[in-house]
Amino acid sequence: MNLFSFLTPKTWFLAQASDIGQREENEDSMGTWQNKHFLLLAVADGLGGHEAGEVASKLIIKQLLKKTKQHQKQLTKQFTQTVQYIVDQAITQTSEELTKQQLKAHTTLACVFIDLKKKQFISAHIGDSRVYHFAEKQVLWHTRDHSVVQMLVDDGDISEAEMGKHPEQGILTRSISGKKAPKAHLSKPTPYYDKQGLLVCSDGYWENLAVDQVSYFINKPKNLQKDLQKYVNIAKQAGAENCDNISVFVFLNGK
Repeated sequence: MNLFSFLTPKTWFLAQASDIGQREENEDSMGTWQNKHFLLLAVADGLGGHEAGEVASKLIIKQLLKKTKQHQKQLTKQFTQTVQYIVDQAITQTSEELTKQQLKAHTTLACVFIDLKKKQFISAHIGDSRVYHFAEKQVLWHTRDHSVVQMLVDDGDISEAEMGKHPEQGILTRSISGKKAPKAHLSKPTPYYDKQGLLVCSDGYWENLAVDQVSYFINKPKNLQKDLQKYVNIAKQAGAENCDNISVFVFLNGK
């Protein structure tokens, strides 16, 4: 288990948690990068079994952090275009490396680039790892999965609340692999305000929690790490013997 939290005084809070769930290996990977103006939070969920999935998830996180560091100056000048370029390049490099290693592994990706100065964010994702934007007792928005169950929700066959426990949950329509590099879905630059937050997680977290539980953290920023761990434990218990790996970041803005 890997846990940490820290505070930048009077501005924002951050907490992180990861749990193996009921799997033999933890194939999730997490990464964070920061300079004076920007913060990147990223989660990848490796698919493919044992070491192969872990390799794929670590590769995309490594490439994403590398490309962000290389192009950090451009983020200030052209936020959207630079995020698109960074994500595209990271995915391409990961796909090429998986091909080179002849691995049949796949990985999801969910990440959020936060402009701390202008108080706005852009998310990027592939697969069913998610980014949430939330306020007190309310999920304002979250990414739409590239998955079979998301298609069922879109067609009106099941409700969003039924997604996590559906037998086809986890069957993806888009993922990063050694095949042709897929295109990530990017959000528009979106403002965030005081007492709002962002959450980035693998499906092992969100599929085992009710939608309204995501926004619990907004009321107690000083207890953020403790409260996050509480909900990781709730998700793990709800997943029971089928609980997947769980990885999650929570960013909270405001006093």
